[in-house]
Amino acid sequence: METNVAIPRPTVYFSPSAGCTGAVIAAVATARSRIVVAAYEFTSTGIASALLATKRIGVAVQVILDPSQRYQHGSQSGLLTVNNIPVLYDPAHHIFHDKYMVIDSPLVLTGSFNLTPTSEFHNAETPIFVDSPQIAAPSPPICPRT
Repeated sequence: METNVAIPRPTVYFSPSAGCTGAVIAAVATARSRIVVAAYEFTSTGIASALLATKRIGVAVQVILDPSQRYQHGSQSGLLTVNNIPVLYDPAHHIFHDKYMVIDSPLVLTGSFNLTPTSEFHNAETPIFVDSPQIAAPSPPICPRT
């Protein structure tokens, strides 16, 4: 039995210096209802500012980070927390190495791109954007996997 399955066409960026951070910020700016962020590292002030701007217009923003982000120099977790964005530090894993963002359920950002200036300007990292409600559907409210 054959089924016709539409495979979403991804948009892919490659760092260094290929506009990855700008693409993430532009995607965040499209949010109208909900953003879930899961990240190993989060030191990008631009992405943090974009999340704060969407929160100000009523978008629900939730973040889960690796526990190292609680104390890492430059981590944006404190800024998010003082601006009433819930931040959870994954207690269930030795390293929380996830890197994804779900924006309004159809748009998913995944790949190897950490939310850091180093990822944008120095490392070889790849954010992949996929517009797919099927991929976005399993994104949980903030709670660590066990």
